[in-house]
Amino acid sequence: MEDRDESEMPVLAHLGELRKRLIVSIIAILVTTVASFIFSDSILRVLLLPLKGQNLKAFNLLDGFTIKWRISLFAGIEVFDSHGPSVALV
Repeated sequence: MEDRDESEMPVLAHLGELRKRLIVSIIAILVTTVASFIFSDSILRVLLLPLKGQNLKAFNLLDGFTIKWRISLFAGIEVFDSHGPSVALV
């Protein structure tokens, strides 16, 4: 056991590091999602360009709100992913 490399971390230390990175990543994704919610109308207009003037149909009372939040979430994940997790883990 004494010939083990000291740079190796025990399993619990790895789990602690994983937990820290997951928390930071989730917070960063939430921040970018909230920031992209501001631009969700513009993003939706760009996504609807191929429809050439056709309107979306809402089948549920909350569909308009849900669509905006889904667009914001996917845009937030994309912004976070494009900058890489190393930016968020500083």
